[in-house]
Amino acid sequence: MNIVILTGNQYRHKYFANTINKVFPVEAIFSEGKVFNPSGESSEDKKLSHPEKALWDWHFGLAKKEEENFFGANKEFVCEKVFEVPKGEVNSALWVDKISSLNPDVVVVYGTSLLKEETISRFPQIINMHLGLSPYYRGSGTNFWPLYNNEPQYVGVTIHKIDCGIDTGEIIHQGRPKIEKGNNQHVIGNKTIEVGTDLMIQAIKEFSEGSLKSFPQSGKGKLYQRKDFNISHVEHLKDLMEGGMIDSYVDKNVHDQIKVDIIK
Repeated sequence: MNIVILTGNQYRHKYFANTINKVFPVEAIFSEGKVFNPSGESSEDKKLSHPEKALWDWHFGLAKKEEENFFGANKEFVCEKVFEVPKGEVNSALWVDKISSLNPDVVVVYGTSLLKEETISRFPQIINMHLGLSPYYRGSGTNFWPLYNNEPQYVGVTIHKIDCGIDTGEIIHQGRPKIEKGNNQHVIGNKTIEVGTDLMIQAIKEFSEGSLKSFPQSGKGKLYQRKDFNISHVEHLKDLMEGGMIDSYVDKNVHDQIKVDIIK
């Protein structure tokens, strides 16, 4: 089976690709420069006020720290063929032709720019890892917004086939992280990446065995885009986290009581 991975260039993306490559030999990894990486920007670059700077550093500084704690051992991709794709160029003819020349049986995706219809049509099977529970939360920041909306039960990951919509393809697997007392938003997010990576490996195994099943999404849910996010949302999340939202969620055992019907 010929596997090609399209992903980003951060520790979490290297963890994803390297973990898959330990189970299934990967033909090549195409690593796109991160299109949206606010944790790599300084708050000064954003010309924020002092209170806004503190919020920025609390959220995005913590994101960078926790990602390194979880995935920092993955400093490099472990694969003979690694191609660095410039930011926003994954759909360009140059790179799509390069990927196609490898004749992949399956293209595995996590953390790239949105794939365009012309790109999708070039490959027989594309499977994506979406950090969010589709269709409930689709688009960008889809494990930030459930916490912002005080719905930790909707933090999760979706393994799905890619179509021309935004996280609307047929669902293969879904999962949720184990949320524990004291977890901050980024510990929860990184746990979700671990769950999703395991589910992607399961999906690849099923694909290789000819037993892969998927089912269409139903319902519209909520679609968030990057333009919807601003510093006031960080402030609200900080208030919720410091107000004990996670500990209260764990105490109420909401995770086990609530069934997300889409998960099968």
